Amino acid sequence: MRRRLPRALILLLWAALMARLLAQEVFPGFWRTRLAGYRDRFAGGPPLAEQWLRIRVQDTPVGYSHTRIDFRTEDGRDRILVENRTFLHLALLGQTRALAVVSSAELDGEHRLQRFEMQLESAPYRFRAEGRRAAGNRFEIGIETPALRESLSVAIPDDAILYSPLGELALARLAPGRSLRLRVFDPVSLSTADLVLRALRREEIELDGERRAATLVLTEYRGLEIRSWIAPDGRALRQETPFGWTLEAAAPEAALAAARARRAAPEILTLAAVPIAAGAPPDLDARALWVRLSGAPALARHPDFFPRQTVIAREADALTLRLIAAPERLAPEGGLTPEQRRKWLEATPFVPSDHPEIRRQAEAIAGGAHAPLAAAEALNEWLYRHIRKTPSAGLPSALDVLREREGDCNEHTYLFVALARALGIPARIFVGLVPHDGAFYYHAWPAVYADGWIELDPTLGLRRVGAAHIALAEGEFEGQMALAGLIGRLRAEVRDASGD
Repeated sequence: MRRRLPRALILLLWAALMARLLAQEVFPGFWRTRLAGYRDRFAGGPPLAEQWLRIRVQDTPVGYSHTRIDFRTEDGRDRILVENRTFLHLALLGQTRALAVVSSAELDGEHRLQRFEMQLESAPYRFRAEGRRAAGNRFEIGIETPALRESLSVAIPDDAILYSPLGELALARLAPGRSLRLRVFDPVSLSTADLVLRALRREEIELDGERRAATLVLTEYRGLEIRSWIAPDGRALRQETPFGWTLEAAAPEAALAAARARRAAPEILTLAAVPIAAGAPPDLDARALWVRLSGAPALARHPDFFPRQTVIAREADALTLRLIAAPERLAPEGGLTPEQRRKWLEATPFVPSDHPEIRRQAEAIAGGAHAPLAAAEALNEWLYRHIRKTPSAGLPSALDVLREREGDCNEHTYLFVALARALGIPARIFVGLVPHDGAFYYHAWPAVYADGWIELDPTLGLRRVGAAHIALAEGEFEGQMALAGLIGRLRAEVRDASGD
């Protein structure tokens, strides 16, 4: 089973769904370049609204989303509540996985975010984040999985809107040619980024056999582009993503029926795969490779610091790379700076390398192997043999993976990195492409520092990766969101570069 679903892909699919409610927060009467978050959104009074949407993948019903906005007075204080529930059946590697996302945001009478909560569940993993305003713009945030609880203090700008699933798009007055920008906070990566909305043109669409007038709006978030059709009253009628997902306004009964249908939906891995437009698909163990990736402007910003990869050419929407296989070992180089070493040994909520269970397991696996590369190879072999290869749509920490002993490339990679760092070995997370079934599929794998960066693959059981492992991003969730502008748009041209 070589196709694997990187956690970044799940997040990006989720990002496409969530962009609706982000856009909904925009108050339609303002035309400034940047909006002042919830204050602008509710300046004319909060709408009491709810909306149901059915979710399809290539016309196959897979789920629904229900959003509700309400106004309450509790203990003499005004409160605005924005709540959403999204449910999906995802086809992953021949299996169906249920994914449920529940989110809520609470604002005070001055339209300032006071509390938020987000839960994501897909068996056997569960993730929950809850934040409450403490002082100023700092929030105390609790992150919880079945195995782990972490508390963090994070600053959230007052003009930021919570990253939260779906909802109506209150953009009735966004005329063609106009654009809006707002700041969005993501409770998974704990980071802030801009979302841009551009009204393109007026046109009619057909919905349930009826022609409806609409404005076509392009939403851009971290490079991901989503097309939405907005009715004159500001309600979302339809949304389309680059990888075959469609959301349509529906009555509650129709939306719930979409979730109950459980028809054989297309594989999301196949929908996201990168076709090879020219040249032969490379072998997984290729020693050298030349590849041209095209179709996405985000390629022009591709970093050039990945090991084994040399940037040959950059174009407006294309990138040409020459790659070689990971070497058995490297000659000693200058080494890491103290700052770099701290970064790649850091314990995080999803890579808790300082947890006693992680440390004990790492020491037990490494045994008498004291050299970093030998210890890393022992970890690689243990993970390949002891973690069941199952598709996953959740957001577990490495500690959850250690206890559950199952998952796809994300689970293998996060646990590997946690175990390596527990042994004092600097380790990184790479995400990118690997060949399978005549195309490139998205994948994740680790790298360790042993006189230089050497990449392994515990999911596929590779002591060293070949030239066909193409890195496109690195890091945990925030870094992996760099894939947003690539999924569903890339194509590849390939040639063997072993004779160059």
